[in-house]
Amino acid sequence: MSLVLELDGEPTPVLTTMLAVANTSSFGGGMAICPDARPDDGLLDVAVIGDMRPLAMLRVFPRVFRGTHITHPQCTMYRAKRVRLLATGTDVWGDGELVGPAPIEFEAVTGAIRVAGAPFEGRA
Repeated sequence: MSLVLELDGEPTPVLTTMLAVANTSSFGGGMAICPDARPDDGLLDVAVIGDMRPLAMLRVFPRVFRGTHITHPQCTMYRAKRVRLLATGTDVWGDGELVGPAPIEFEAVTGAIRVAGAPFEGRA
């Protein structure tokens, strides 16, 4: 799929099979999709797994659970405070739920919620 990511106002065209915007390192039963993401840094992490054939994706996908997909040549990681996904004809899913059609915008809002707990020290 061809789309444009706008990262803090800068357009970035991408070809992708899978794209994730995250504020923590893992989701979906332990997929370490953005292994370097920190919920306290005021930034969103974006993982783009490039346009690849289904068999190639099947080989890369298990690496997502270990966070080692980020070294694959078809994977690109980004960080931004504001992320806009500019695409047509595609739906956006969040945490297993349909959010709605693209385009859509995500923004990290520093201090928006207070969470009681120990200091963040690694994978979420």
